[in-house]
Amino acid sequence: MATEPTHVNERAHMTQTEMSMIIRQLTHLMAERLTNAAALARSAATCSAEGNATAAVEIALGLDQPLFEAATLLNAMALIDRVASD
Repeated sequence: MATEPTHVNERAHMTQTEMSMIIRQLTHLMAERLTNAAALARSAATCSAEGNATAAVEIALGLDQPLFEAATLLNAMALIDRVASD
């Protein structure tokens, strides 16, 4: 069982190995989201090139969620890096 910090401002410390594992997992998850977004963008471009603007817009609107998730994962990585360097 983990011990509680004795002081409110006391920070938990992460080992370099733990940080590397977390960053590796976050980058993997981010790459998955971006791969999905790229596939959606290619599909939207194909529809647009074929003259189906309505389908292109519908597909492109699906980019919002994977891009938001990728940005959130990026922000998490930046926060972990910043906290680790403090």
